Amino acid sequence: MKKKVYLAGQSNEHHNNWKESVKKLSDFDFHDWEFDSDQTSPDTFFPDDMRGIKNSDYMVANPWIAPSEATWIEIGYFYSFHTEKPGDFCNNLIIVWHEERQPKWSIEFVKKAGHVVLSVDKAIEKLKEISQKVSFVNEKDIHEKIEELFQTEKTRLQKLLPDSQIEHIGGTSVANSITKGDLDINIRISKGDFKNSVEILKNIYEINQPNNWTENYASFKDDKRDLGIQLTVIDSADDYFVKQRDFLNSNPDKVFELNKIKLSFEGKSMDDYRKEKGKFFENLKL
Repeated sequence: MKKKVYLAGQSNEHHNNWKESVKKLSDFDFHDWEFDSDQTSPDTFFPDDMRGIKNSDYMVANPWIAPSEATWIEIGYFYSFHTEKPGDFCNNLIIVWHEERQPKWSIEFVKKAGHVVLSVDKAIEKLKEISQKVSFVNEKDIHEKIEELFQTEKTRLQKLLPDSQIEHIGGTSVANSITKGDLDINIRISKGDFKNSVEILKNIYEINQPNNWTENYASFKDDKRDLGIQLTVIDSADDYFVKQRDFLNSNPDKVFELNKIKLSFEGKSMDDYRKEKGKFFENLKL
């Protein structure tokens, strides 16, 4: 069964037929309030609209530059069904925040709720990303390729950040692990060098998951090379990637346990897999 996407916000007429662009994604079903909610009266439209939201797996909301009061009600209702508690980030929510939209200050508030993008095209890209299916390979089958990429990137990063520690982390750094096949690198840096390092990395990589950034952690990516970069302040609360790697390499029983979790998500939702993997690491006694 296909996942359903609720399309909230401006009508096609009022913003360049935007929903039809999203509907070209053949991997999803859609609920479009213009066609799928009974608009006979508020008494029919409102409950029908809410049911459509409740039954949807993702939301793409495009309030454009209008006040869009109804859109924010829809966003809030969707958020309530796809988070465990107030304040959680909703990974299934995408909000299009056009550059012309005011007030500018409120975007930082909105970013706490879900993914904020600047255009409908970016919303389509983000929907593809968060709904992708996961697949795995054996670490030993790609070891040489990953090691070559790591050494190449390590040399590059050491020139840009000479005082940093460059570490190979993630599934491809753990013996006998199964992995998605991407390379993860942890750049460990002093607190005093953190902000400057962020600016340097912005120039060579794409920012990744800014909602998860802290004063001691930032992440970047290069999708063309299946490369993830985790920047951490040494000995901060966010500096745990190397500890996790070393623990797993010293505890093959835990690697076996993690492999079982991964295999159970083969061909399934990447988002669901990441949540389950997160629970595994939360329970590790490092």
